[in-house]
Amino acid sequence: MVEWYIGKRTRASYAKESTYGTACDAGNYSWMGVVQTVSPSSKSDIIQVNAMDDSDTRNVSDYFETLRHYSFSVEFLVQHARPLYFAWGSDILSSNDHTITGTNTLPSFTFQVGYSGSTNHVMTYTGCVINKLDIECTKNEFMKCTAEVVAQNSTTTDTFKDYQNSNVVMKKYPSVGTGSEYILPYHYSNSNININGTDYCEVDTIKMSINNNLLSEPTLCSETGKEKRIAEPIPQLREYDASATVRMSTAEFYDMWETGTYITDPVITFERSSNDKIVFTLEDAVLESAISPFNIGEGMVLVELPFKVKSIGIVETNDLSVQYDETEV
Repeated sequence: MVEWYIGKRTRASYAKESTYGTACDAGNYSWMGVVQTVSPSSKSDIIQVNAMDDSDTRNVSDYFETLRHYSFSVEFLVQHARPLYFAWGSDILSSNDHTITGTNTLPSFTFQVGYSGSTNHVMTYTGCVINKLDIECTKNEFMKCTAEVVAQNSTTTDTFKDYQNSNVVMKKYPSVGTGSEYILPYHYSNSNININGTDYCEVDTIKMSINNNLLSEPTLCSETGKEKRIAEPIPQLREYDASATVRMSTAEFYDMWETGTYITDPVITFERSSNDKIVFTLEDAVLESAISPFNIGEGMVLVELPFKVKSIGIVETNDLSVQYDETEV
């Protein structure tokens, strides 16, 4: 009987690189979260080369590959904020609190994804940097992230690199064991949103995003074996966005938008317990709109509140005792 590759037997892991574009050694890999989908998007830039020769044909003379682009998106449920650190850039651990902030440079990582089988099919991406990361949580769902990643190179093999064993608390869900080895993703039922100093419980959807606007282009002086590849991506203007879909009972949001000024920093909290939570602060937030359509056939009236924010600060409290910017996590 033929053993076909199936989606459920997909395996994905990642590890922080010490040097950009250099694959991490086995024993450093961990889980990015509860990964649901990985969508590679790799292509070549190919140009025509035509010559005045004796071929006597209207056909193209030759094709030449000038550059290879490697990228992928990965969708996962969020167990802890370590993957978010790669989009923001800095993690400071004090006691049990992780403070994650944006930096002018970004860390890179190696990403492995493939199918298990009698012969594994494994793709290893090196020089991975997060260009854009979307965070979303909808009613009755887990918090979900979609990361758009730019990579420098990719190779294929039939061998998965070993997971790290130094921090068993970072295991996948569900993991072998109980207690601290068991990390449930953040869930809608754990969440709370505070806008302009008021808590709102009637929220259907919360969304946040960070866009690093990476410049990913080739340069001269390519390393041997990395010709026709991009150089290390350069983070450009960083942009943050957020939105919430809220049940409407008064015109307070419209009034808030009409003032046209900064509002008290909205705070979005996912709290599994008082010592196990993540807090997002939308710093210097301005409402972009607060209009809901008037529809006679509509049931509960919802209003979407899109925010423009200067930055989104993250503070996560847990007892993992792991510095997120370490290589072996």
